[in-house]
Amino acid sequence: MKKVFLLPLIITLAVGLVFGGCGEPTTPTEPTTPTTPTAPAEPIKPIELSFASVEPTVSGMHKCYEEWANKVMDQTQGKVKITIYPSSSLSATPEMWASVTGGVCDIGITGNTVEDKRCPLTSGFTSDAHVPTGLPGLYLWEDLFDEFPEIRAEFQEVKILFPFVATGPSFHTINKIVRVPDDIKGMKIVGTGKWLEYVDYAGASPVNLPPPEWYTALDRGLTEGLIMTYNAMEIFGTTELFKYHSDACLSPSVMFVFMNLDEWNSLSPDIQRVFEDIKPWASEEFTKHTAALSNEIMGECQDLGHTVYHPTAEEINLWDSVCGAPMTRKWIEETEALGKPATEVYEGLVRLVGKYTK
Repeated sequence: MKKVFLLPLIITLAVGLVFGGCGEPTTPTEPTTPTTPTAPAEPIKPIELSFASVEPTVSGMHKCYEEWANKVMDQTQGKVKITIYPSSSLSATPEMWASVTGGVCDIGITGNTVEDKRCPLTSGFTSDAHVPTGLPGLYLWEDLFDEFPEIRAEFQEVKILFPFVATGPSFHTINKIVRVPDDIKGMKIVGTGKWLEYVDYAGASPVNLPPPEWYTALDRGLTEGLIMTYNAMEIFGTTELFKYHSDACLSPSVMFVFMNLDEWNSLSPDIQRVFEDIKPWASEEFTKHTAALSNEIMGECQDLGHTVYHPTAEEINLWDSVCGAPMTRKWIEETEALGKPATEVYEGLVRLVGKYTK
């Protein structure tokens, strides 16, 4: 009986040995050669671009520049790094165009009121046409730029990365309010660029100084007022010196963040596309920011007990006749003498103002 019970067990073990392979002799395993660890890939070194700014790091505009630079870096997947050099540390406004084209910096910022000699047609944007501020002013500029190849030709040696429209200037004064041109006659008014020509027509004495020197000139009584945007007044620390603020009845300026053309051409098409894709966002965001910041600072001035004055329609007409119209006529005559179609540009400007102020 025991043999009967053992037989199935023996058969089971035999089958297991056959199908399990355990009955085959094992072949000794060859020793493996240790593999050398693969070195990590070298990180891609980004293209480094320098951006010369006149804004201090505490300004709202500097934060806008940082946001734009970060967006470029993100959307190029780290291939482009833009380093911002604030407070005119790399280039001041009057030298900005030469600094960018000469390779001192890769990117800079300028405006039509500064480049009135180099870009005379563009300078007419600030005139007695009363271009609106904010996004309507930006869209107006874009239409004007698209309509006139002669304006586009003024920027052929640089690459405009994006434009934006700043607010118009105001008079900021220490001892008296400015309502009409006679109120400013004989006063020493500090500022920069084309706006000083405007105060000259009013009979004031224009004082051309770079922004870092405004505070000292005003504080020491060397000048009695400033013609400039609220934003710039605040950025360069002069707000506390004034008691009065009044609109200067001039169109806003158009600003340009622009790049060295050779540096632009050296970028690959995919990187250039990122800059172009970001351009509409940057133009609108910077334009909205400057308008909102101007209103905010105006409110702060009122909270400080300053007088903020907005001229009446009759006073605006008076400013136009005494200052705006003569300045515009001079611009047309001088620009036409250069063989440039200033009359057509001005007429186009007026037509577009009608379109965007309805």
